Amino acid sequence: MTSAFSPELLFLVGALVLVLSSLTLHRFGIGKMLKAVLAWSLIFAGVFVVFSFRYELEPYWLRIKGEMLGEATPISSGGEVRVRLGSDNHFHAKALVNGKPVEMLIDTGATFTAIGLNRARELGIRVNTGGFAHEMRTANGSIKAYPAKIELLQVGDIEMRDVTIFVAAEFGDVSVLGMNFLSTMKSWRVEGREMILVP
Repeated sequence: MTSAFSPELLFLVGALVLVLSSLTLHRFGIGKMLKAVLAWSLIFAGVFVVFSFRYELEPYWLRIKGEMLGEATPISSGGEVRVRLGSDNHFHAKALVNGKPVEMLIDTGATFTAIGLNRARELGIRVNTGGFAHEMRTANGSIKAYPAKIELLQVGDIEMRDVTIFVAAEFGDVSVLGMNFLSTMKSWRVEGREMILVP
C-alpha cells in the first residue's frame, strides 16, 4: 500500500510547520505572522518548482553559467563538455596544459594541435628546436614546426595524456586545438552557439 503523501509534500508541510512554530515563539501579531507565512510559502514553492523542473532548466542554467564564467570556459554536464562561440565567431576553450591555464582556439581545419614557442616554454613543454622540423602550411605561408608532447591536456572533464603537438615561433600567442584532439572524441557537434564534445 503506497502513501498518499509524496516526500516533496511532506517536506513542504514540515517546512511550514517549522516556520509557524518559530513565529509563534517570537509572538508576532497575526498580521505579521500571515505575511511571513505567505512569504515563506512562496519561497518554498519557488524552490519546489525549480527542483521539479531542474532537468528542463539545465540548458538555461548552463548558458547563464557560461556567461558569468566567460565565453571560453568549458562547461561539463551530463558526460558532455560545452564550449560557447566567442565574439570573434570562433570556439575558444580555456584548457589546462600540464596543469597551467591557456586559452586555445578549436580549429577543425588544423590537423594537429599547435602552440607558439614562447608559450610552450612557459607551459613546461620540452621542445627540441635542433631536431627534426616538420614543414607546415599556414595562411601566412610555410613554416617549420617542431614536434613535442603535452603530458596532460585538460578541457573541462576531458583529460588526454601524451598529446602530440607542433611548436613554432611563428604561431606567436595563438594556441590551437586541432583534429588530433577532436578525433579522440566519441563525437563532437555544433548546436547553435555551442560546440559539444562527447569524450
